[in-house]
Amino acid sequence: MESFRLIAHNLLFLGGGVLNVILAVFVLIKMNRNIKLIAIVFTLFMLSVATFQISHALGIMASDAETSRFIFMFNLANIPIAIFLCHWFLLLSERANTLFNKIMIPIVYITGIIMFVFFLIFPETFLLPSVPKLYFPLYYNPG
Repeated sequence: MESFRLIAHNLLFLGGGVLNVILAVFVLIKMNRNIKLIAIVFTLFMLSVATFQISHALGIMASDAETSRFIFMFNLANIPIAIFLCHWFLLLSERANTLFNKIMIPIVYITGIIMFVFFLIFPETFLLPSVPKLYFPLYYNPG
């Protein structure tokens, strides 16, 4: 039963990652020459989600704890996911041009970039070598 769960989990995450990449490419193709900021932010959001989904599934299937940790480090894509989702929502709700949001959007980007760089420089604060949990042979071990 646990091997079925693991296989189903990995197939769903990998399939979701592939679908998100296809969706991002579809949005880029449909833009043609009429490039809109909302479509670019959405595409970056989808690519970040796909990065998370694919690295999550591959990290679980890695051969050892250090390799798994290296692959799981791609889950730093969670930071751009939050950034792009926030920006995309403000663009979608047509509130991005308010004075408050003109100040907040750059602050969100700057904060996210600082966090991203910090965790790249000090990866042990983000993740430690992976450990077995539940039915996963290797899983996240928070730093």
